[in-house]
Amino acid sequence: MTIGMVLALLCGLALFLYGVTLLGDGLNKIAGGKFEAILARLIGSPVKSVLIGAVFSAIVQSSTATSIIAIGFLNSGMMQLSQAAYMILGSILGSSVTGWIVSLTSLGTGGGLTDVLSVANLTALVAIAGIFLRKFRKGARDNNIGNLLLGFVILMTGMTAMSAAVEPLQHNERFLSLMTDFSNPLLGFGVGLVFTAVIQSSAAAVGILQALSMTGAMTFSSAFPILMGIAVGGAVPVLLSVLGSRANEVRAALMHLLMDICGAVLCMAVFYIANAVRPMALADSTMNPVSIALVNTVFRLFTVVVLMPLVPALVKITGAFIREPAEKEETLPALLLLEDKFLKYPTLALAQVSNAIHSMANVAADGINGVGQMLQGYSDELFEKMEGIEDECDAYEDALGNYLMKVMRHELNQQEDEEASLMLHAISDFERISDYAMNMAHTLKELEEKKMNFSDKAHQELAVAQTAVTQAVNMTQNAFETKEPVITRKIVVLSGVIDDLCEEMRQHHNRRLQDGTCTLEQGISFNDIIGNYENTVDRCRKLAYMLLELAEGTYGVHDYNRKVDLLDKDLSEGLAREYRSRFSLDFD
Repeated sequence: MTIGMVLALLCGLALFLYGVTLLGDGLNKIAGGKFEAILARLIGSPVKSVLIGAVFSAIVQSSTATSIIAIGFLNSGMMQLSQAAYMILGSILGSSVTGWIVSLTSLGTGGGLTDVLSVANLTALVAIAGIFLRKFRKGARDNNIGNLLLGFVILMTGMTAMSAAVEPLQHNERFLSLMTDFSNPLLGFGVGLVFTAVIQSSAAAVGILQALSMTGAMTFSSAFPILMGIAVGGAVPVLLSVLGSRANEVRAALMHLLMDICGAVLCMAVFYIANAVRPMALADSTMNPVSIALVNTVFRLFTVVVLMPLVPALVKITGAFIREPAEKEETLPALLLLEDKFLKYPTLALAQVSNAIHSMANVAADGINGVGQMLQGYSDELFEKMEGIEDECDAYEDALGNYLMKVMRHELNQQEDEEASLMLHAISDFERISDYAMNMAHTLKELEEKKMNFSDKAHQELAVAQTAVTQAVNMTQNAFETKEPVITRKIVVLSGVIDDLCEEMRQHHNRRLQDGTCTLEQGISFNDIIGNYENTVDRCRKLAYMLLELAEGTYGVHDYNRKVDLLDKDLSEGLAREYRSRFSLDFD
């Protein structure tokens, strides 16, 4: 094999891999980046999970991508480890579809109609359609369809280039001898495994095997063990993607490897034992691209059928091998979900961010609750706890902000872009809420150091305001998680009531200053706390309005606040009366 042939083969391989990538990305963009969200809703029973994994893998032309998405769902709590295992099992079957697309290169060899439908003619027509959509149509959907068609063209061009590169080998005696050597099960298996691990694409490895089969020198006994090795080598990219990851991710990747190994070993055992008992003519039959695609699909279907009942056992085996580390992670657990391997799938990456923001909101709410505890009785332990809460929120803000910026560098659809923008605001709002809580903690610490106390009336009023603000923060946390418009409207109303409440507290304080019940220095601290309460509910109200805008499809419309008040006037007035009654300063 000359240097020119090797370079031509590598060039064809590069085109093939790029074509597969374009094909999968094009399909995903046509769906508006919603494949991952659809998967999350459809995953259910074992059979359904297997089918979803197979279909998705066929669409994106990658079992590795499907496995990574399954791992993402596992991390975010959208599915259990067993469900991820069934989805990964289905991806093993779905990845065989690329072989059938590649087998189109065998069209046009029989004359007549098959010449008209040859791969060259088909590719030319698809190329013309793809270029037309890319160059002469302005819509994003048309451009994505054009990319998909051009991906198919590049894939087929790469396959044709690989076939042309190896065509001279059909008369090469050394090559023919090598094909005979590959009939050795261990040698053939090893070659398939190592080659696939190196190029990190089982689809491309099968494609090269199909190209070699067009020389007419490959028999079933040579192709079969190579296909088995290719299947096992296909798990290598998934294993590499979870290096240094959490235990559950490693378990899922290890299950992918175990499934491939078990399927290959069982299938090889069945064939070689049956062939030893009664030699089959199949072993010496000449292979072509279609027969290789067929054998690859039958093997993968065999793997799915045989291993489906064994998935629970595989889950237990991986659980026994991979255990959670006993030591405590320095990184906040929710931030461990923010992994770069999910950035290729914005819907999935945003789901990880949303889960982490929920955890951040819990921490911020703990800060507000801590203020209530300090109002009841100051202690240095409580103050240190408040400092820890602020540090946690700062860590969340840095990590989430940086990760979201990485997500937003990828191509997002309108819904994903709006969700990402909302999340950036939410991160800032929850971090500021923790800052306001810390401000109040410093104020209360200063009072303790000066041996000063608020008057009984001031304490009672602060307790009412604290309860109202705590409810507003908890409702905001709940609204962000559920996206429930009813809750967000309640936040808007409650925040208005709290604003009035704080103003009333200032008036009461001025009267206490006049009658000497409170001192000016106490008043400064009292007003500091009230101001932080107001700032807190301002953040809650701002986030509530953005959630309402997103739910109503009017995100970013500046006069939406006024429209909500007009549309929900009766409801707002009723809620306001209820909240004023509940958080009244009338203690008589």
